[in-house]
Amino acid sequence: MMPNISKVSIGELRSNLASYLKSSQPIAIVRHGQTIGYYVPASLDESEIEQKSLKQAVSKLEGLLQQRENHE
Repeated sequence: MMPNISKVSIGELRSNLASYLKSSQPIAIVRHGQTIGYYVPASLDESEIEQKSLKQAVSKLEGLLQQRENHE
């Protein structure tokens, strides 16, 4: 089972950009209900925990892409 990624509208992203930039959770950016991109947080300090988080985000994105391909 793949965990859900939060979906955020462009307006919401603009209004709360600072808090999203501080977050460690990836988000899907949507416009008119359609996902148009993803924000995957990264850091210049690549500690073991951050590397693990990034790998998890990549896994989530790959799962989402596979789901999208299966629905097309």
